[in-house]
Amino acid sequence: MLIAPASFSGAEPDDLKGEIRISMNVAYASVTVNDAEYGGVTFEKNGKVCVVANLAESMFPVTINLKPSEEGYKSAEVSFEWKKLKKLRKRVKGGVHVYKLAKTVVKFAKGKDAPKPAKPTKPDDKPGKDPKKPDAPDDL
Repeated sequence: MLIAPASFSGAEPDDLKGEIRISMNVAYASVTVNDAEYGGVTFEKNGKVCVVANLAESMFPVTINLKPSEEGYKSAEVSFEWKKLKKLRKRVKGGVHVYKLAKTVVKFAKGKDAPKPAKPTKPDDKPGKDPKKPDAPDDL
């Protein structure tokens, strides 16, 4: 006879929640899920990792739009299917937590309006010479 503990959670497929972790090259991007604001978004690693948690199966397929917080980068969009998420089990105090997880990396591309690094300018005048006087022979 097999008895499951009462604290076991996530046994029902309806109870499963999805979590998406996105590593980025820009900190604290603006995030929308399916073209709407979503309250389950948190940031880790100084804003370089975006965690979109508590996604129900009914929300999938999910499209996440990321708009970088820094100027000069283009927005990015990632999509996920429910069946592409990996099912994981995590031991927690009082039982086991079962959830689905997807991880991805987003590198924001520099946009056309990205500021280009300033090129160092060459000084036309050598130090110690007066720019108003033309080069004169020193044999006078």
